[in-house]
Amino acid sequence: MIHEPGSIRARLRTTADHAWRLNCALELVVPHPQVTGGGNQGEISRQRRASAPIPWNSVAAELTIEFQNQVRRLEVHLKERIIGGYPQRRGSSSANTRLAINSVVNLCETCDDSDVLGVLSYLLTWSRRAERYFNPEGGLHRLPREPGQQETRCPYCDCKTMRWSPSIGVAVCVNPVCHNQDGKRPRWSAEFTATGGQLVFHWDELGRAA
Repeated sequence: MIHEPGSIRARLRTTADHAWRLNCALELVVPHPQVTGGGNQGEISRQRRASAPIPWNSVAAELTIEFQNQVRRLEVHLKERIIGGYPQRRGSSSANTRLAINSVVNLCETCDDSDVLGVLSYLLTWSRRAERYFNPEGGLHRLPREPGQQETRCPYCDCKTMRWSPSIGVAVCVNPVCHNQDGKRPRWSAEFTATGGQLVFHWDELGRAA
């Protein structure tokens, strides 16, 4: 259903897609231990380790677990109110997370505005927290990859200079001398799909001449 731009239901659809992209980016970060910085390094070096470092990114894991649980709770709650009965929660796969988000947005078509605002408020709040994780200073990040995989090379200059912004879903090559066949700095629209139970990161080039 098409809504007037700026309406709460139009904002909900846009925000839900944005939250989905951030959730997927976080999922692929989870296996990589976070890098900590700052503080008094001399003091840290003198401290004895009480335990081994966590072998995964606990911040990313907490954000994804919260988001995936909450969208399923929202779906069940809205179904109970609108359809009735005792709906079951979806399974834990990424594909089911996407289906739950889509279902929540579609169910909100028949909800009161107050219910829609509640869902929108949660998605906006969670997305801001995810954005702070990815963009503490508005920087770009290496493209998502599974542990052990090689870093993605730019299809034009063949350098390991591909970067992306999870917040806006755009990938770029940061090599200053790299240009596409149209003489422009290459840019891609970067998104995720859940295929066969796996998250697939893909991108389509922007700004190519017809």
